[in-house]
Amino acid sequence: MDDSERVIQELSESPPVDGATMLSILELPDPLRSTLKEMLRGRVSTAGEICESLDVQGEAANRVIDLLIEKGYLQATQTAAEEPRYCVVFAPKRGHAISDDL
Repeated sequence: MDDSERVIQELSESPPVDGATMLSILELPDPLRSTLKEMLRGRVSTAGEICESLDVQGEAANRVIDLLIEKGYLQATQTAAEEPRYCVVFAPKRGHAISDDL
């Protein structure tokens, strides 16, 4: 099994998330974890950059990006005349059970 097949298999087996949390990102295997951490730092955002970071090409690259969107980690954004850019989707903040009497 080559690296791209391994990345696709590991991502396929991971549970979907309602947006990424630091814990859900840290639980991903490398190179997925490293790539999403780079994206959080603003260093990776186009399909080409994601694929280069994951070291996958061709149809495997498209499949990885589709899976990351499907699993709830990424969101695609596009402006006119630009290639799509991808950003990490964050999980909604949960309410805290802190008393109003404090």
